[in-house]
Amino acid sequence: MAAHTDESADHGGKRIDPPLFLAGVASLAGLGWLVSLLVLAPAPPPLATVSYRPPPVLATAPEGHPPAAAASPTWQAVRSQGVDSAGRAVIFELMTAEGLAWARGGTAVQGLADGRSQGLAEALARPPLASALASARAVIVVGAAAFDETSELAARRAERLAQAVGRARPVWRLDLGRALSPCLACAAGPRAAQRPLLLLGVSAAHEGADLAQALRDGLARHSPTWALQRYEQFRLSAPGAATPQT
Repeated sequence: MAAHTDESADHGGKRIDPPLFLAGVASLAGLGWLVSLLVLAPAPPPLATVSYRPPPVLATAPEGHPPAAAASPTWQAVRSQGVDSAGRAVIFELMTAEGLAWARGGTAVQGLADGRSQGLAEALARPPLASALASARAVIVVGAAAFDETSELAARRAERLAQAVGRARPVWRLDLGRALSPCLACAAGPRAAQRPLLLLGVSAAHEGADLAQALRDGLARHSPTWALQRYEQFRLSAPGAATPQT
């Protein structure tokens, strides 16, 4: 009977089974390979950074309070010069109210944005009209009526403006009468541009100049919605004069 050979190794009095030993070595080798992959593998690219902007918050009026009012109407000043048939010049500033017009069918002033009535004295005190009137040698108030209004209303509007301007300087009245046709380009209210709030401040004039002729010449250089050729007349009345100049 052959003798049994014990293949287990003896290390320090402890017996180690060879199959178990070999399995442990293989496990350590596999772990080392995995570690080498983790160390040698390239690092992944960094994540892109996306900035976040929260949506704007719409401003609202506090509960129980109306929103802020729109900007106050003001005046647009245009400096111009006209000459009469003899070449004598008159220099003036045309003052047009921005955002204001005569109320339809009357002599009250209204805002074009909200249709509310505006005080005429308050409107005349706004810049740059106040400073232009203070330095003017004479003032010309303009009355105009829309196509769907009466010619007589234009004269009443000029008179209302003359009274509001006062007598600190000579005040002439320019009556344009009624518009000759409907306004197709009026965006702010029905025919609002045909009843504008207008004044002219005369700053200089040659001696003996025909003011009516010079004004016609100077105003013809501008082509706003209320252009002179779109109205039925051009009647300029001097302060205290019974007969207007045409």
